[in-house]
Amino acid sequence: MNVRHLYELVSPVSYFKISKDYFGPGFRRFIYLFDYYVCLFFYGCTVTDYCVYEFWCRRHRSRREYVTLWKLHRACNVLNKKEFRKFFSSKLEFNKKFMNYRSIEWLDCSDKSISEAIFERWCSCKSKIIVKKAHGGGEGKTLKMLYLKDLDVHDLYNKLFPSDNIIEDLYIQNGILHELNPSSVNTVRIFTVLQNSGTVIIPYAVLRIGCSDDFRDNAAGGNIFALIDPESGVVISKAVNKKLQQFAFHPVSGKQIVGVTIPRWNEVLQLVKNAANVCPEVRHVGWDVAISDNDISLIEGNDDGDPVMQEMILGHGIWPEYREYMRS
Repeated sequence: MNVRHLYELVSPVSYFKISKDYFGPGFRRFIYLFDYYVCLFFYGCTVTDYCVYEFWCRRHRSRREYVTLWKLHRACNVLNKKEFRKFFSSKLEFNKKFMNYRSIEWLDCSDKSISEAIFERWCSCKSKIIVKKAHGGGEGKTLKMLYLKDLDVHDLYNKLFPSDNIIEDLYIQNGILHELNPSSVNTVRIFTVLQNSGTVIIPYAVLRIGCSDDFRDNAAGGNIFALIDPESGVVISKAVNKKLQQFAFHPVSGKQIVGVTIPRWNEVLQLVKNAANVCPEVRHVGWDVAISDNDISLIEGNDDGDPVMQEMILGHGIWPEYREYMRS
């Protein structure tokens, strides 16, 4: 843990900045500050953990069952070998490693063999592209969408090449997932655990839906998520956001969320099971999958497999399940 992360954990400034969305400006925020430090010490929780898991109104028996940040790091250190996690933390390495499970065209901006003519041909049949940092950039913070009609391709090439970026074609989604929020690519995060026996289990799946004109669907950006039954591919819960608000219907499109059936679900499950065996040294992964009526593609894999979304929806912790994964 670096100095910045340690500061965020112990700083009252960080606490008051995040907690205002949950407690309001009242005096109880000051009362809960002491309780937060108790939870930091005993349960290894961050300020975000404390707020989204509503630790302020939970007793010890309930608190200890949540997968807080420190517990998640502990589980990942057991389940995922450090030297292989680069295939997930680096978007460049991920795209190379899992190229057979992705339908999205992309280019490596550090590749000196890509000439301006090649780049121009690549852009000629595209209207929008996504620029990502090749390494790092969690929670969609470094993503940029560019409209090619507004840009000079020559200038864009000189700006992007060479650089520590990758560029991707924008995934074109259709069908029911597109209709939920047409302005974003709405994805499914599927959690896999590769057991020592070689069996891949899928304990949870979550539908992630955008809520604004932003093309991203990540929960940290203020969007919503709902639980999917891993067996049937049917959405079985209301959607929730990180402010703990619940939605039976999408707040923008008005589409009903509960009961939505994810298209081509059996194919989606088979894809992530196959992907889970590509890098067996990383046994626990949260896969982000884009799905249309005529296509399925991996977007990325998260080697920390953060379970915060399903725990918020369920209203209880799943740390006992993680302990079983660590033993298996």
